[in-house]
Amino acid sequence: MKTSIAIGALALAAIAGSANAGLSLVDGTAASPLPGTSRVARAIGTFNNTSVGAGAARLEASGRTTIQGSMAGSSGWWGGSVTRSWELQWNNTARTITFRLFSASDWTGSAAMAMTQAPTFTAGNDLAGFDFGYQLASTTFQTRAQYSYTDIQFDSGSGFVPVPTAAGGIDVQGSLFTSNYHALSGPLGNFTLRGKSTFSGAVSTSSDFSKFYVDAYQAVPAPGAAAVLGLGGLFAARRRR
Repeated sequence: MKTSIAIGALALAAIAGSANAGLSLVDGTAASPLPGTSRVARAIGTFNNTSVGAGAARLEASGRTTIQGSMAGSSGWWGGSVTRSWELQWNNTARTITFRLFSASDWTGSAAMAMTQAPTFTAGNDLAGFDFGYQLASTTFQTRAQYSYTDIQFDSGSGFVPVPTAAGGIDVQGSLFTSNYHALSGPLGNFTLRGKSTFSGAVSTSSDFSKFYVDAYQAVPAPGAAAVLGLGGLFAARRRR
């Protein structure tokens, strides 16, 4: 009896490990957000070096107080078309999201700051996907702004894999928002999402005049997704606003 229990535990661990290795971040084509989805956390980088708190990094989460990072000097983290690298880490056991920002553009050296939150999920929901976006506070003072996500990568335990559909330049003209949604596909486990961010647009005197954000979305997991382990979800969508 003891032997069979040990074998069962090992088998379950093997299933969990292989399942997590199958987790990926995928682009879709349907309208987003899908019914039942909602934002549960947001990592933010602001571009405006003339106002207090701008040029900084933040982590927001449902049911939690926003964590505000430093400005890293008078020009902020992203002033002057500087490229910074960042990471979002999901701890599936603790159910926390950590936003790490690096001074370097290639994730080298120690993180300049790290902010961790445990979002409050709606009962029955799980982490479902991420929306990569850019936002203007107003089009009154600036009708065009340019921003780029580059080198977006995803690692669920088997090494970083490029997510080319999440990268690219965003040229905002007369629009307050633009976004690019990618869903988590496969049984949910620990993972790291990382990328690089560069602002090349103008600066306004308005606080948080422009910002990039990576939104985490929650939803009810799809029926049958990793039913044995009770983990994960699968759906895909993409939106442009």
